[in-house]
Amino acid sequence: MSPVRGDRRRIHPRERFAGAERIFNLDKAFAELPAESQPRQGHMQKALYRLGPTTTAIFAFDKGGSIDQHSPEGESIIHVLTGRLSVRTAKARHELGPNDLLLLDPGVAHDLKALEPTRMLMTFVLGDASE
Repeated sequence: MSPVRGDRRRIHPRERFAGAERIFNLDKAFAELPAESQPRQGHMQKALYRLGPTTTAIFAFDKGGSIDQHSPEGESIIHVLTGRLSVRTAKARHELGPNDLLLLDPGVAHDLKALEPTRMLMTFVLGDASE
């Protein structure tokens, strides 16, 4: 990939998401995260892939880092890679650890809080998966 240009903290999405086949080394992606993302609410995030209705992103949380309640229009697939993450919905509180996967239907309101330093891979798919 070409170097970062101008004020951008990372390579432009047009270049970053180019190609018909993509491979990502997650250790490398997490190592690059501090140079490419501004911390907010105790976490950093970066989209690895975005095409059509699908976005796959990485998140690195400090202990206590969080994402406020939100209701995505699409399906959320939350995969904890390391650490522990609490995901709260109207129906339950889910405590996820390494290699746990949580699938949430479109519109399910939820918030997230890291119980310890945590790495998460999230895939978000807009629209109805049954279409």
